[in-house]
Amino acid sequence: PIVNPDGVELVFQIDRWWRKNASDYDDNGRITWKDGVDINRNYEFGWGNECQGSSTVNSEATYRGAFEVSEPEARTMIDFGRRIRPVIYVEYHSWGEDVFYALGCDPSIAPEMTTITDANKQITRVIAEDYASRLVQADGEVGFIASSYGNRVNGIGRDQHAHDTGAISFVTELNGVDEGFQPSYAAWRNATVEGQRPGWIWLLDRLHGAAISGTVTDAVSGAPILADIAFDELIIRDGRRLTNDADDGRFHQIVVPGNYTLRVSAPGYVDAVVPLTVGTTRVDTPVALQPIGRAILYNDDFEDAALTTAAWTIGDAADDATAGLWEHGDPHATLSGDLIIGDLQRRTPGTDYTAGVGRFAWVTGNAPAVGIDDDDVDGGVATLTSPVIDTTGHYGVQLEAELWFSNDASAPEDRLAIEATNDGGQSWVEVAAQEIGTVDAAGDPGWNRIAVPLDDLGAPGPISLRFRVQDIGADHTVEAVIDDLTVVGYGLETGRPTLIWDSETSLGWATPPALETATWELIRGDLAAVTEAAGVVDLGATECVGLFSNTTLDLTALPDPAAGEIDFFLARFRLPTVEGTWGEGSSGAVRQPLATCP
Repeated sequence: PIVNPDGVELVFQIDRWWRKNASDYDDNGRITWKDGVDINRNYEFGWGNECQGSSTVNSEATYRGAFEVSEPEARTMIDFGRRIRPVIYVEYHSWGEDVFYALGCDPSIAPEMTTITDANKQITRVIAEDYASRLVQADGEVGFIASSYGNRVNGIGRDQHAHDTGAISFVTELNGVDEGFQPSYAAWRNATVEGQRPGWIWLLDRLHGAAISGTVTDAVSGAPILADIAFDELIIRDGRRLTNDADDGRFHQIVVPGNYTLRVSAPGYVDAVVPLTVGTTRVDTPVALQPIGRAILYNDDFEDAALTTAAWTIGDAADDATAGLWEHGDPHATLSGDLIIGDLQRRTPGTDYTAGVGRFAWVTGNAPAVGIDDDDVDGGVATLTSPVIDTTGHYGVQLEAELWFSNDASAPEDRLAIEATNDGGQSWVEVAAQEIGTVDAAGDPGWNRIAVPLDDLGAPGPISLRFRVQDIGADHTVEAVIDDLTVVGYGLETGRPTLIWDSETSLGWATPPALETATWELIRGDLAAVTEAAGVVDLGATECVGLFSNTTLDLTALPDPAAGEIDFFLARFRLPTVEGTWGEGSSGAVRQPLATCP
């Protein structure tokens, strides 16, 4: 397979030093040095002036394009990698006899394993060096040179795939002969191909060497789950993360022998923690996550452009921003400065957050290749409003989303406000605000997961959310990006406690999820008075025992039942705006007491 077939044709037909594709940028029907883009500087991750490894001049051989992923070849390879999720990714380039491994732009943020004994703990380096040592040079000498870069290059394919899926990624540079990108086919073909075989055969075998693999499934249904995969011993910087394959639940992480702690997490499930010992062969570790009973009331990763843009509303009658309005699209990075010099600044990400084949998010201003102070929110407020979300019958309702927010540190008044309404938009309540820029674990601008409780809005029912970004007063740089938004909640039946006799003198009941601070209403009745008719369980003349903040009751303080009477107790929770149910009888009929607590 060739990523750049048109460019290869130009090498054979016109110029052996050609390295770009054949995009006719001036539309004159001829391909000259003013045309074409170096595809291996056009990828999304790291595109721009981060590493001084590309050119902004279209006549240069290393021209990176007008904006990231401007070329269909780069788009195709990004989508292909996200779809198939390679464990090992190898590109073949010419010329040289080297193996360049990820991350080529910034090796300091490459994944590291604490179980590696060398000073340089990059797992990709360990694999690349072992692989390179087996390759045979064109003159018969064994061994290529492995390094993270020949020169630092931004917007390259190996870094893209390492970022997207955690692949062990590198470039193999073929042929050290000084014949450019087109060595003599007759002279070097056989030696080149035969010299590579020991390397890729070893790579295929290495898949079954020291590694941790498995599937993540729902413990109840057995269905595969998209989950975050983490190891305590694997350090991943720059806000990147590992996930499994959503289609079949599979993950596969190449490691070195040692002890590991695997952590698997997914929204709506109890986290799994699995200690492992890995030797020289792969350890298969299926993980079944237990649901926690929380329902997903709304979910949008914004990947379906038609559905998302039809459901969400850009703008509001009160908006007055003159630029940086919300847009749905593939985020374009906004940055300035240089990684090598050390003055690199980032305002918006170059990639969305959604795992797998995700591309899209909501962005305030999304023009490609603009300056760091351009196309941000200016002159007022820009609003984005969600569709109506029905929370009826649920408690512990919570908004969760990935957020990237950037503003000037000296201007906290330039903020993102998250508001909600439960009366069709007649009134809005601020439920959260972001007044400082979001950062990753290293303190750099990055994605943050927000979790905003919504129970205080009032009784569960239809609600809407809106995100209002403002730049007021002096003109500052203000940007926001939102992705992977969900609204979750527990069904009221989930909040029904389980009554447990602790002893003959006390009664206790379990605290369901998200009810640690609830008030408990406890009633008492005569079991003989319980009847059922028309789908309703009539509990008879119940009486209020009391309202409790704890979950135990001293029965000795209550009067004994009358002779021959068998009493029952029922509890339900109370929150300021919602209360639980009394549950159902064994037939499914709804329990209905005559008297409850005031």
